[in-house]
Amino acid sequence: MAISNKRADVVLYKGMYNVLTDVRTIAGDGQCYCCAAALSPGYGAAWGAVQKDAAWLAQARSQGGAFLALCHEAGGRADRGCEVFLDQLCSVAAASQSERMAFRIYALQRLHAVTFRGAAMAINSRPVMRTGPEVPQEASSLPVPPPRPRGR
Repeated sequence: MAISNKRADVVLYKGMYNVLTDVRTIAGDGQCYCCAAALSPGYGAAWGAVQKDAAWLAQARSQGGAFLALCHEAGGRADRGCEVFLDQLCSVAAASQSERMAFRIYALQRLHAVTFRGAAMAINSRPVMRTGPEVPQEASSLPVPPPRPRGR
């Protein structure tokens, strides 16, 4: 995107009209949507889509394109825009119903893999407390005993 630090995850070119998409993984523990997400399934993904739209829509339109937020909750639910996008991809990717279903399963597995990788990166990037009485001063790896012999 011109005059910003934003980079779309996917850009679809349709003649003179571009469709930008950006993927967001919703962890499910955000203070601003956690209570509502517990009461309404899919609320976290819908909340993420609203946040993405607020950040991207105006700038995408000013540059002559459209924007589609692809939000997915860590745990399985995708927002409505993501579902529509997957349906369109499936209809273009395959001719028969069984091929479309196979492609949809593949695409959902890829989305889940990216979601879990992103969640793991977020968890591993948090600072770890390494002070206090319960933390040993010198942490080292524990010796691993040799494997037990197998009985014959």
